[in-house]
Amino acid sequence: MVPRAQNTGTPKLPGDEQIEQALLGSALLSKANFYQAAELLKPEMFYSRAHERIFAAMLDLSQAGVAVDITTVAERVEREVAVEGVGGAAFVASLTDTAPEVAPIAYYCDVIRGHAQKRKLCREGERIREAALDRTTTPDELLESIEASIGEFREDQLARSRTAMPISQAVREALPAFERSSRGGPALVGVPTGYSDLDEKTAGWMPGELVVLAGRTSEGKTALALDFARHQAEEGNATLIFSLEMSRTSLVQRFACREAAVNLANFRRGRLGCEERGRLSLALNRIAEWPIWIADPPSMRASEIRWKIRTIAQRLKPTLVIIDYLQLLTARAENRTQTITQVSIQLRAAARELGQLCQGTLIAISQLCRIPDDERPQLHHLRESGQVEQDADLVLLLSAQDRAERGQLKPSRKILDIAKQRNGPTGLVYFTFFPETMGFEQCAPSSREYEDPRERQLPRGDRL
Repeated sequence: MVPRAQNTGTPKLPGDEQIEQALLGSALLSKANFYQAAELLKPEMFYSRAHERIFAAMLDLSQAGVAVDITTVAERVEREVAVEGVGGAAFVASLTDTAPEVAPIAYYCDVIRGHAQKRKLCREGERIREAALDRTTTPDELLESIEASIGEFREDQLARSRTAMPISQAVREALPAFERSSRGGPALVGVPTGYSDLDEKTAGWMPGELVVLAGRTSEGKTALALDFARHQAEEGNATLIFSLEMSRTSLVQRFACREAAVNLANFRRGRLGCEERGRLSLALNRIAEWPIWIADPPSMRASEIRWKIRTIAQRLKPTLVIIDYLQLLTARAENRTQTITQVSIQLRAAARELGQLCQGTLIAISQLCRIPDDERPQLHHLRESGQVEQDADLVLLLSAQDRAERGQLKPSRKILDIAKQRNGPTGLVYFTFFPETMGFEQCAPSSREYEDPRERQLPRGDRL
């Protein structure tokens, strides 16, 4: 472990012993101050070794049900702690001499945590330097290690917002939902998806949720996801797309042909008429103004994409982040099932961070395992890992209503099965898919044969 700065030959690491003394003194004088500090700090965050041991002794006493005061802490330190700089009762009592009567505990904690994180970054920088000098370490291994470390630092920062809050604050945060409900509107409303039937069942895209959009190969998953992005763009909401399967040029072609109602296959073959070329030109001008960002790396690690989502979200504030598709992400694991498990866990964490940073939603497109033609997709068909089903807040399974129409170059009916919804009902939403333009339009079911029996059993309406 790197010394904390007692060595005279090395630069002094960040720390503020006066702030630490003020916090410890205030915590000894006030139970409320101690409890607040105990919630926000850990002993190893203190710069001074003596202060670290004293705070650890205070925590031990509290957990044992013993009152935390000058006498009990001094006795505990003298009896169990033998470390230079901890001078027993006199030293502990001296901590209260300069403690303010009204202490800004939250400020003290922020300063101590900040210095602790900087010291940790210094140590991590030294570790990275040593790893980079090691000829047996590959660049990919080094980058993955750095990304994991950055993720830990960011997780620690986000943890500050997860501390317990008084219910009065929670009530203030919940008031808008109650006000909407009192006016006759739904109590909880996310960002509209662009399809009213889907909004009716899900209340829109919810902040911090992981949505899995799954289906067979060539079922139209990417096309539907791009329609979700298109609807957000038309409302002025930002969308970030990680396309691991298709190039950004291909995505632009899909967006433009969808917007211009132009046959994509004819466009690629150069068989467009003058009027169609004109519509396409106008469409390109429109989509060039859309707040959509596209990344199309050939491959990506799950830890890397989580880091990129986190950093980009702070700058762009996207409503949606779309990953196409989940099985193309990689992770360190012994087998494929473990890889998908690690990917799913990272995406769930990324979704939570996205919600906290900008109220965004993460949509991950997923493949299904091979299914017989006479079967409709089910949750257990999610490919290679049950972890995906477990981590997802919302699972949407896309399939053809008439299986004979699958892959046909004509408009066809599609079923979007809300197979799992953590905070609401399941059910079916019906679409017409237009393969010429790769677009989806909402429609009513063509036959009661496809009525979902779950809808007769589960509650409908708003998510509460």
